[in-house]
Amino acid sequence: MGKFQVTALAVILSTLCTGASLAEHRRPVPPPHDPYHPGRGDAGAFQVRVGGFFPAGGGDVWRDNREFFTFDMEDMNSAMLGLSVVRSATGWLEFGFNADVYSGSAVSAERGVVDEFGFPVVHDTRLRLVPVTADLRILPGGRRSHRSGPYAPAPVFYFGGGLGLAFWEYEESGEFVDFSDPGLPIFAGSFRADGVALESHLLAGLELPLGPAWGLLFEGRYSWADDQLDNADFPGFGRLDLGGPSIYVGASFRF
Repeated sequence: MGKFQVTALAVILSTLCTGASLAEHRRPVPPPHDPYHPGRGDAGAFQVRVGGFFPAGGGDVWRDNREFFTFDMEDMNSAMLGLSVVRSATGWLEFGFNADVYSGSAVSAERGVVDEFGFPVVHDTRLRLVPVTADLRILPGGRRSHRSGPYAPAPVFYFGGGLGLAFWEYEESGEFVDFSDPGLPIFAGSFRADGVALESHLLAGLELPLGPAWGLLFEGRYSWADDQLDNADFPGFGRLDLGGPSIYVGASFRF
């Protein structure tokens, strides 16, 4: 397991354990006088999400890939998995602690160049992301605790925003053309870089209750993050855009 995977796994576990610890240290709150008043809501929830991430494709790196290679940004669209620990502050306000995992790749060829047999010169481009974030969620209609009276299912809509860190790894591997040599020799290589970028996001979601504690979750997010791709393998390559929209479906268990 590489340094990127070890670091990302450690941060995910630390974040979710912190969220779970906050949820465990809750104070009992007496039910409101009106059993259908949102009140404080439940103490929190665990959420599991699966969906897709669609990189926006801005910045220098993606622009150059489209210009010099037969690169299609849509090929980078791929699955994204997420876990959240949600902590209720009131019936109308919640905090989320999130960890997501994405890995996308695309195959592209050098434009205008073929090998000695007439075949395209191709390589793989891969991006891995592990955003670890916290956010504030507003519930306009409130959330009623399943402990405060007879169960009365009601959809819960929420929206909000937050900040975090996006752990990233970018890699290109395959065959390349050395344009610094007049003979345009073709060589095999693998180049990579990784880093950590500041992330911000907006989100909106809907929970449909399936029982007193279980619910079906639909959520959408848009994230902003970027970093400089500038190391020994990619000297001065410029800005790597790590943001874009994501959509999820999942399950929520409230406790």
